[in-house]
Amino acid sequence: MDRKQLRGRLCLVASSSVLVIGLVLGLIGRADQQVNQADHNTADLDNNTTQSETCHAVSGTTVVVAWNDTNQVATEGLDGLTSLMGYGYSLDGGATFTDAGAVAPPPGFVNLGDPAAAVDSAGNFYLAFMLTPSISDPVSHMAVAKSTATSPAVTFGTPAVIPGLLPSGVQDKELMAVDTSGGPFDGRVYVAWSEFASVFSSTATINFARSTSTAPLAFAPTVALSPATNLNQGAMPAVGPDGEVYVVWGRFTLGGSPTQEARVIKSTDGGVTFVNPDPGDPSPHKVIASVTPATGNMVSGGVNIRTRGFPYIAVDRTPVGSPTRGRV
Repeated sequence: MDRKQLRGRLCLVASSSVLVIGLVLGLIGRADQQVNQADHNTADLDNNTTQSETCHAVSGTTVVVAWNDTNQVATEGLDGLTSLMGYGYSLDGGATFTDAGAVAPPPGFVNLGDPAAAVDSAGNFYLAFMLTPSISDPVSHMAVAKSTATSPAVTFGTPAVIPGLLPSGVQDKELMAVDTSGGPFDGRVYVAWSEFASVFSSTATINFARSTSTAPLAFAPTVALSPATNLNQGAMPAVGPDGEVYVVWGRFTLGGSPTQEARVIKSTDGGVTFVNPDPGDPSPHKVIASVTPATGNMVSGGVNIRTRGFPYIAVDRTPVGSPTRGRV
């Protein structure tokens, strides 16, 4: 996130329900703000209505939050399901929020959620998510929706489906970045995620897609950044100050002696091709850390919580002349 877009405000998003905590200029600000509408489906409150896996993006005083939302299931059942993802927005820097309802999928699909949010330098918001032709179909796809308006309400247009996925593939955990460097690829949208060859696969590739247009929004075919020889998961893209693109992910070896590597790869041509960012390393990917991974699941009080750790990346975008500019 470009520092100027935050304007001194840090928004932290938690679930469930979806809450935002505002910290203004280093001082504790207002109380937590609930983003989604109050849930009054008292007969279905147990495990039928939940909000989770929140994300947000900020431009000026506009905040967009997206989350997994099963409210449609509780109110309409599976037969009426079109979206498992909701979003809300604030036009006053997080002081108040409007629940904007479900994020509609493109025709012929169901929105499976797992949202990611980003914003470009012009204030256009993007939401990425998984989708499927049918809630009973294990095959999934990736799509991105672009905002069509940000005032007096934040609205999104018909999502663009990312092409080039495996016919039987199962997609998982995408994250997104937008180039706001002002360079030759300014405004380009990047998405990275995991693809399993089928619902029964124990290995996955890291997939990547770049936009070829934002008006209308369209994407080049998906490319694989890693082989499917291990469980590759937790991909995150980031854009540097000169438009360079990095993708980091976790490579997991499961079994008797589980291991995890954090790997990173770099592109200087707008996401068309990628190389190891270390020119002295002959490996196709830079291994930046090798660790003993956390257990995949933790059971506490009868609740089974997924705990696999994924890497996170940020790039120093301080002004030209800064000694740390471009550091990863």
